[in-house]
Amino acid sequence: MARRYLFLTTLVAAKTISATTAAAPVTTTAEGASTTQIQLYVIGETQSVPQFTGMAGSIVDANSVATTIAVECTDDAAGCGNLSGPITAIQGPSTRGGTFVVKTETNGIEATMTVENSCQITGATQSASCAETIKINGEAGGQKASSTMSTTIQAKSNGITLEPLLITAGLEKLNSPQATETPGAAPAPVTGNMGLTLGGAAAGAVAAVAALL
Repeated sequence: MARRYLFLTTLVAAKTISATTAAAPVTTTAEGASTTQIQLYVIGETQSVPQFTGMAGSIVDANSVATTIAVECTDDAAGCGNLSGPITAIQGPSTRGGTFVVKTETNGIEATMTVENSCQITGATQSASCAETIKINGEAGGQKASSTMSTTIQAKSNGITLEPLLITAGLEKLNSPQATETPGAAPAPVTGNMGLTLGGAAAGAVAAVAALL
């Protein structure tokens, strides 16, 4: 499977809205506002169309350790039809990561690909080091196959960009007292985002399953 499917577009992050809050709108969210934008990291990719076109997010939870964002497609963005369920992004001040699941069927080959990503960020945009795992399960003609691949990816500052994501729900959580509190337990495992590369990921999953069968 080509390494181009092992990119860091699952790397999700945002700027802080206060010294103690890990969430990240471009501007401070006014109380009662209905929408805002946050910045999500995109690593190692350059696109003429904004990475998160046709997508919107909802703030699920926010505290001083991490912010949780559920991301869904709002229209027929490329590859969104292959996405299995909403994307959940959790980010902290220096840790980013993600998980997304793609399901597809082509020429009788059914494939499910899960991409898991865990990253450490230095100096916001100075560098990134990510461990990524891809799990593929497939079936064709009654035969089943599975494969797991892992890789470590390093990115320098010129490979790290910020792209806006529209937030349409849950903004009140960014301004709640809980947003500046430290939770008693460790934050949940990071899960996150993909971008417009889902179409390529789906095609890669089918190709990988075909090679295994």
